[in-house]
Amino acid sequence: MLEGKYHIEGDLGLLMRFEQLFSAGEAPEEGEVPPPPEETEERGPIKLGMGWLAAAFVPWMLHWIAGSIPGIGLWASLGLPFVLGMALWVYRRVFGRPTWFEAGTPVYFGLAWAASLVRFNFFQVYGDVVGYIVLAGLWMGTLATETPLTAEYSKWSYHPALWGHPFFIRTNAVITAFWGVIYLLQAVLALLGHSEPGWSVPMLVLRNLLLIPAYAFTAWFPKWYPIKLAKESR
Repeated sequence: MLEGKYHIEGDLGLLMRFEQLFSAGEAPEEGEVPPPPEETEERGPIKLGMGWLAAAFVPWMLHWIAGSIPGIGLWASLGLPFVLGMALWVYRRVFGRPTWFEAGTPVYFGLAWAASLVRFNFFQVYGDVVGYIVLAGLWMGTLATETPLTAEYSKWSYHPALWGHPFFIRTNAVITAFWGVIYLLQAVLALLGHSEPGWSVPMLVLRNLLLIPAYAFTAWFPKWYPIKLAKESR
């Protein structure tokens, strides 16, 4: 299908998961030592698949929530996100390879926390603006690599043979770039919220509303774009 020799209609993502859904695998013969796990399998005791992306956002969500509470301490807003981000990086490093997102998170919160402890208050005031810019950089920076950021997480929903296919890479590159633009727009709205006292709440609402079209696009695009590419390749 990817070579244009036949075409399908419907949910392409479901088709890509057919082997995962219906293959029972081969049981080893009696006395035979089972083969070691393939490198393409998710390693470690915790297997979240795409859920690792949500886990990588936990330090950021804690940071955003703590930052919206007046008088919150540095430990809650920056220290704890650093600890959680570092714990996630260590686990992913032991059982695989951390993504740019997972590696950049503890670096950012560690630097911001250290700077704030020496009374450099920039991150306490403009931490939301800088945070969104850092997110945009971490995501869009992977476009210069062989694997866009979202591909590192969405690959667990597809057969390993597809992970390096141009259709899969291009689809995830667009989604990664789209989210990078969303983060930059959120940074602009956060900065506008700092410019006028009366704008802080409306800008906060607007930048969170941006997540609605972002999630809708992420759910729709991988179902449409690969089929479009397949039709064009014919």
